[in-house]
Amino acid sequence: MKTFPFSLAGRHDSTATHRRFQQPGHWARPASCGSRALTWRFIVRAVSLFILLATARTATAEIPAVAVTNASPARTKDNVEFTIGPIYVNAPELTLREDVPKGAVHEFTMSSEDSKIYPGIAKKQPGTVPYKRKVCVYVPHQYVAGTPAPFIVVQDGLGYTNAMVRALDNLIYERRVPTMIAIFINSGGGDAQGSQRGLEYDTVSEQYTTFIETEVLPRIAKDYKVTFTTDPEGRATMGGSSGAACAFTMAWFLPDL
Repeated sequence: MKTFPFSLAGRHDSTATHRRFQQPGHWARPASCGSRALTWRFIVRAVSLFILLATARTATAEIPAVAVTNASPARTKDNVEFTIGPIYVNAPELTLREDVPKGAVHEFTMSSEDSKIYPGIAKKQPGTVPYKRKVCVYVPHQYVAGTPAPFIVVQDGLGYTNAMVRALDNLIYERRVPTMIAIFINSGGGDAQGSQRGLEYDTVSEQYTTFIETEVLPRIAKDYKVTFTTDPEGRATMGGSSGAACAFTMAWFLPDL
C-alpha cells in the first residue's frame, strides 16, 4: 500500500502532529523501523489527480481568469470571517463533462456491532459505545467485472466524494490514470483522544489497515461484485489532518499490502 507525501497535512497540521508525538501516552513511535522503506511508484502517472483535487486553482494562460471586480477582503454574511480574492477558476479535471462516461457510486452504512476490531468508544462515555459509519464506493464505468483493479482508500471519505468522482471520471476517460476503484470511508465519529476517530486515525499501529483489509474490502467485493488487486503497487491511501497521519501509518506498518 502506498501513500503520498502531499497527502500529509500542511504546516499547521504537521506542527500539531509533532506536538502529539511529544505528549506522553498519546502516540508511541514504532518500536523498530528496521530497513523498511516506502516506495512511491504506484500511480505515479496519477499524482496529478491529488494535486488537482483542490477545489480551485490559479487561472493559467490557457484558462482565462474570471474578471475580478473587487479582490479586497470582504466580510462574510455572519460578519465573522473574510473572503479574500481574487476569484479562481476550477481545474478542468473537476468539470462535469457530458461526453465522459460516469462511474457508479454506491453508499452503505457499517454498524459497530458487526466489527470485531472497532466495537466503539466515545469521549466521556465508559464502556462500548455503538456507532455507524458511512462508506461510498466509486466503480468506474470502464471497470470489467472479475478484473483485479487498483484502488485508493480515502479517510474522512465522504467529504472528498464529489470532487474525486468527477476527477476520476475525467482522468480515467483520458487514460491519465488506470481504471481504479475509490473507497470513501468515514471514521466512527468524534475527534482526538478518547474518540472513535482518534482511535482509528491517530493510533500508530497496523490496526486500522487490518480493519480495512478484513472487514471493509471483503464486504465491498461481495456486495458490488468487484475484485481488488493484491499487488501493493496498485493500492493507495490518502487523507487530510489525522486522516493523512492514518494514511502514512497504513503504508508504514504494512507496505506489503
